[in-house]
Amino acid sequence: MVHRMTPASNKRLILLYSTLVILPMGGVLSFRFLSTFWAFMVLAICLLLARGLYRLARPFIQSTIESQEDRIIISVPDHPMLEILFDTVDLAGEFHIKGIPALFLYGKDQDRLYTLPKEYTGFDELKDLFARRMRFEALPAQSTEELKQLLRERFR
Repeated sequence: MVHRMTPASNKRLILLYSTLVILPMGGVLSFRFLSTFWAFMVLAICLLLARGLYRLARPFIQSTIESQEDRIIISVPDHPMLEILFDTVDLAGEFHIKGIPALFLYGKDQDRLYTLPKEYTGFDELKDLFARRMRFEALPAQSTEELKQLLRERFR
């Protein structure tokens, strides 16, 4: 199953898409109130801001997590594809980042921690897959740094 961020799974994307539409519309609207030169300047600034905002958010919008029976594949634009075999994971689980649930995978041999936020579609299915295939625990960490420290202490 392929998991990705959508406006239904991540409500902040609605704000992002709205901003990407409103900025250029504001630039076009400036022609009504400003001289042509200044209106073009405002439009150019609005378009540059919208472009920059999209380029900043693109890796999150276009990233995917593909879950298979024995592995997950994480794909983020402009980064190498990451394949995590469940056999290399010593502990999987759930924790919270600022009160929002997230999943983690930890491999003690390489001291690797992977976190997957709830903003992806099929979060519960991913959680069930991890619980079926690996040792799964809910940990009381409230940040990734706290989780790293907790896992390192546990696997010493």
